Amino acid sequence: MLSNNTNKTEYMIISSKNKNRGAAMVVAIIVVAVLMVFTFSLLLVSYTLYSSQNKKVASKKCSEAANTLSTAMGAELDETANPNAYINSDFWIYLRFHLLQNDWPFYEPALEGHKIDDAAKTFSMKVNPNYIPSGKSTIDGYPGEVKIKAYWMMPESLYEEHEDDEEFDFLKNIDVSSLSTMGKSEIRLFLEITCESASQSYTVKNRYHLSVRKYDLSNTEEEAEKTKIEESYGVNSTYSNNCVINPDERWRWVYDGRKEE
Repeated sequence: MLSNNTNKTEYMIISSKNKNRGAAMVVAIIVVAVLMVFTFSLLLVSYTLYSSQNKKVASKKCSEAANTLSTAMGAELDETANPNAYINSDFWIYLRFHLLQNDWPFYEPALEGHKIDDAAKTFSMKVNPNYIPSGKSTIDGYPGEVKIKAYWMMPESLYEEHEDDEEFDFLKNIDVSSLSTMGKSEIRLFLEITCESASQSYTVKNRYHLSVRKYDLSNTEEEAEKTKIEESYGVNSTYSNNCVINPDERWRWVYDGRKEE
């Protein structure tokens, strides 16, 4: 009887130990799980903060780059900042040349062939290798991608003259070179400058209008400018001497501010 009681007691002790070990294992697993969840939570918070900070930096970089480029593009067209833009600015010359050759469709969303995809010209800007510091692949602060989208519209006065033409038939057989000097005035130009970096982007949208008049040949400065215009598009220039340039017209681009949506 004593032996049997001893065996039972030993069995109960061993069973109790096993139960305690099982409970301890469950507790240990729970503690490890809690620690893992806590650790992953810390990692997630850290990553979120890091990602958020990166986005803020990238967004600020894009904003600064777009606004800086907007100012630079304005200087390309503004005769106050760049008095000789009509011969020194490739973009200025590009605008005059292509508007007069009638190979750049105007923007009018109501007309086929004049939707934004037809009318907009997009220019991608690249870093000039000559300005990249030695040992670096790019310029510090330069965003990942820079694009300029340009499109233009006919003068608002032309729409006002044909306000009853709801089908815009008056625009179907019209081109810039056929417009009078005064008719070219108020042609509207839109420049959208977009900078992208690290999935962030920022766009500046500017509006300009064209001011056109005949050169005053009694003014020696204007006469000299007219001569330079003729030379810029002449036989020795990069453009064909057969292109339409209307050298008697004095063109100026006027900044109208940011484009409203």
